Amino acid sequence: MPFSISRRAWQTFVRERDARAVTFLAQQNTAVAAESRPSLPLERYAGLYTDAWYGPMTITRGADGKLAMDFTLTPGMTGELTH
Repeated sequence: MPFSISRRAWQTFVRERDARAVTFLAQQNTAVAAESRPSLPLERYAGLYTDAWYGPMTITRGADGKLAMDFTLTPGMTGELTH
C-alpha cells in the first residue's frame, strides 16, 4: 500500500469519523430546532422558485399546514420542509 496505514485501520478510521460526524450534526440540529422559529408565516414561503442548477422548484402548503417542495425537473426530488 502506498500509505503507511492498513486497509482495516483505514476502514475503522472512516467508520469512527463518520459516526462522530453524525452524532455532532444530530446535536447541532436539535439545538437549533429547539430555539428557532420561521422568520415568516409559513404561507409566505409557498411559491415558485428557480435555481440555476436544479431549475424550477415549487413550495406548497398542504391542508395539514406543512410545507412541501418539488423540484420540477428532478423526478423524486420532493419532500416535506421542516424548520
